Amino acid sequence: MIKFDLPASWNNISLGEYLDIQQLVTENISEMSDEDIVMNEIQIIYKRNPHTMTLAEFTKCVAGLSFLSEKIPNMKVKSAYTLNGCTYYLHKKLSDFRVAQYIDYEQIMRNNKGVDAYPYFISLFLTPSSDGVYGEGYDVGAVAEDVRKYMSIADANSIAGFFLRKSRVFIATFLWSSHRSTRKMMDRKGRRELRRKTRRLMRMVLSGESLPY
Repeated sequence: MIKFDLPASWNNISLGEYLDIQQLVTENISEMSDEDIVMNEIQIIYKRNPHTMTLAEFTKCVAGLSFLSEKIPNMKVKSAYTLNGCTYYLHKKLSDFRVAQYIDYEQIMRNNKGVDAYPYFISLFLTPSSDGVYGEGYDVGAVAEDVRKYMSIADANSIAGFFLRKSRVFIATFLWSSHRSTRKMMDRKGRRELRRKTRRLMRMVLSGESLPY
């Protein structure tokens, strides 16, 4: 877990702490009072029981939560991240994606539910060595756990945004390339239908909509 002094900021909050807060709010919003939510946020962020704090400490912690209403900042996407004493290298070229990575990516995007999806998505692009191959010689689950516990939500958010934007362009390019190859083998009516479907899929990909499968 990331250590910090007051006041806190999004750069000091781990991905896991952020997901815990999101889960707390979304799952209990109708059952918990605002006071209960604040107490739980203090417990998650400061790792202390608010009931045992002095009033001065509690007031300071509540004031320190003001950053939660701010937008998560965009960070520069780096080539490597040190998490839990381990250096993980970020592989930015989607054209180098392996089949195993793409299968895991598809599963994550299709089953994008729960707090486990986010760290596993980030772990798709990280390996313990700069020339490492995804899933070979290391435990992908251990990488995801380090991402969850030790990567800041600001870094995780920036990496996720970077790759989601790149993946839309990559998939759109792949669709267009496949369209050009396939249309040569079809009659005129089939080519018109293929062109219509391909353009629809490309619009959906580039706008960020979910694909129809």
